[in-house]
Amino acid sequence: MTIILGMCDPSGKGALLPYDAGSAGHRLWKMSGMDLKTWLASFERVNLLPGKRWDEREALRCAKKFLARRKGKPVIALGLQVRKALEASGGDLRGVVFLPHPSGRSLAYNSPQARQGLRAILEAYKTA
Repeated sequence: MTIILGMCDPSGKGALLPYDAGSAGHRLWKMSGMDLKTWLASFERVNLLPGKRWDEREALRCAKKFLARRKGKPVIALGLQVRKALEASGGDLRGVVFLPHPSGRSLAYNSPQARQGLRAILEAYKTA
């Protein structure tokens, strides 16, 4: 099962859950075009950091652990901060796809073409 890797969980409710309108998890789910049941069953959603705040040093430590434990599973990594931590870890990045974070601050998904591209990537990586 493909892992969708976010940053941290400011809400404290769980990694990239789609239930809170306006959250990154909700935006990502809505852009996927999938129904909720399919979305929840198709991906393992985790955050690089266990806490509510981003910390670069902790992110690097967690990135090393994450890459060592993922057991070859494909990963969709969200955002520049996650990308920097994974790249700096020196771990194996084969099978990792980097996408802009769906935070709402990023303008990357403003165009219909970008959302269509995201939808195609998610569809290609979802569990059948």
